[in-house]
Amino acid sequence: MPFQSGEDVFFAVLRILRLMKTKAGAHTFFGRVRAAYAVLTQYKYTTLAGTLVFFLITSIVPFLFWLTLLFGESPAGDALWELELFGWARDLIAVVRENASEASRGAGILFLATTLWSSTGFFYHLRRIGEIIYGCNRPKHGWKVRLSALLFTFGLLAFFAAAGAVVFAGAMAVRLLDPWLGYPALYVLLFLMGFFAAWILNVYVCPYRVGPSDTALGSLITGGLWLAASAAFSVYLTFSSAERLYGALSLVIVFLLFLYWMMTCFTVGVVFNRHRLELRGRAHKRL
Repeated sequence: MPFQSGEDVFFAVLRILRLMKTKAGAHTFFGRVRAAYAVLTQYKYTTLAGTLVFFLITSIVPFLFWLTLLFGESPAGDALWELELFGWARDLIAVVRENASEASRGAGILFLATTLWSSTGFFYHLRRIGEIIYGCNRPKHGWKVRLSALLFTFGLLAFFAAAGAVVFAGAMAVRLLDPWLGYPALYVLLFLMGFFAAWILNVYVCPYRVGPSDTALGSLITGGLWLAASAAFSVYLTFSSAERLYGALSLVIVFLLFLYWMMTCFTVGVVFNRHRLELRGRAHKRL
């Protein structure tokens, strides 16, 4: 259709410019996604996540044992497993909690020492993996790292006890609200607890002295990814048939897969923080 006036020409050119800008923006977005994925693959984030899962499995039961021993059985877990997001793990966690509770009765000194050593194993290797991601080449002082892992374990035990109390109080408050308001509020609370947990772990995993704000953004990403991955995992289990594939081991295999997803999300946040600090360091050098 021919242009009727100069005004028509002007608006046609304007539409073309807007279209070009939209395409350029889309190109920039996908370029940034590819660049971010290239950074993640550079640090072998999935391999590191798989390594963390192994040490997490060996430490999770001793950690729950000490959590039960110091703070008793928390009702927060029962409120948490009632949610559809985590209901699939109810039976397995109940067995783990029951074993940890029974082991805490009449435990001897040798048993306490070995379980404490085992519970620190994950945090010891977590710090070591942090040194790999951040490219730290400090002299090897294994006993210092082990001591810091021991102290960090007790600090994290206190955090989980406090977080459990907050989640339980939130779950009780949610029951007084309309479900359309209560459940979103509870998930927001879970996101905040996940963010603070990831923030604490990110500060610990970094071998350098950094401010809390330097690791906050990566922790925020991890907290969001944890919640999104939990929702995706719940949907995956709804439409999959793990029992037909794995048989009696299906629940254990599914739990390992869930932990792998969680550790992958955490590693993504750590790599993001490391890359962000690296870019900031280059900017300071240019200045």
